[in-house]
Amino acid sequence: MLRGRGCPPPLCMRAGPRSAARRPRRRHGSVRPDRRLNTIRNVPVLIIAGEEDSQFPVYVVRKMADAIEGSTFRVLQHTAHLAARENPEGVNAEIDAFFVALPAAA
Repeated sequence: MLRGRGCPPPLCMRAGPRSAARRPRRRHGSVRPDRRLNTIRNVPVLIIAGEEDSQFPVYVVRKMADAIEGSTFRVLQHTAHLAARENPEGVNAEIDAFFVALPAAA
């Protein structure tokens, strides 16, 4: 079995899933995605966080929202990572309220 951190993808896959899991992840570009959020401008953005989300805690999602100028940030109570599945009524209500609050197109 091939072991090592830099084997080409076809070899890693033939060697088994453990080898693929050890392959280093590539970064796309030199700038982290969270540092590019502040380049989003002049578009309405709604960001919804689940209060009980352990994968993306509220403080992390809030930092993302803070990086986007003029974004709207909402937290859904009693909701975890799959907000649209766990709390579709809450998500839809936030989206509806977001659209209603947008200025009318000229």
